[in-house]
Amino acid sequence: MNPQSVQDIRVYAHFGAVEHFPSAIVALLQDLYQRGTAVGSEMMELLFHGRALKEGEAIYFTLIEAAPEPRVVAFIDRLRTA
Repeated sequence: MNPQSVQDIRVYAHFGAVEHFPSAIVALLQDLYQRGTAVGSEMMELLFHGRALKEGEAIYFTLIEAAPEPRVVAFIDRLRTA
């Protein structure tokens, strides 16, 4: 992902299993996964194999400038603070 194409970033950093996430977050992640934009093996493990979001990790939702319209890409990475 080209950092220059990122228009916005939102972070979800509540640790634990997906069963404990708010339903809106779970629905968004499942929708993005179906669209192919919830990426990485960690995301698949979180959604389908019981992996928990660990302390020090976060789910990043990035709004990417793309043609024909912007898209949201979600991934798990280390939690960074500004």
